[in-house]
Amino acid sequence: MKTFVRPLSGILLALVAAATARGADPAALLPRLSIPVETRDAGIVRKGEKIEAVFEVRNSGPAPLRISDARPSCGCTVATFDREIAPGKSGSVHATVETKNLSGVITKTITVVSNDPERPQVALTLKADVRP
Repeated sequence: MKTFVRPLSGILLALVAAATARGADPAALLPRLSIPVETRDAGIVRKGEKIEAVFEVRNSGPAPLRISDARPSCGCTVATFDREIAPGKSGSVHATVETKNLSGVITKTITVVSNDPERPQVALTLKADVRP
């Protein structure tokens, strides 16, 4: 992780320096991650059913938003995601939870890692009540 953060920090500092030299607001040149709904509740599901959820991810900044990872909290959850989202556009994080070894009320999270300096990590939550 350190090897990724240092080059990213250097790039962000260069952008800030260039913006400041031109009199622009440096924050206006960066990507902005926005997720309208960060928690999804699947309600009651039968044990063995797969739970699927799609989280919309928006980039409200003027620079490309890059998602480097979407890390599930456990092995029963798989996440796929759009790696780059253009300024003003939307992408998604798709989560699938396998419930065959789960029961009762569950809460699973997916940590989204991006190049937004204000929100470099965002936790998405998927809830359900798994019943036999």
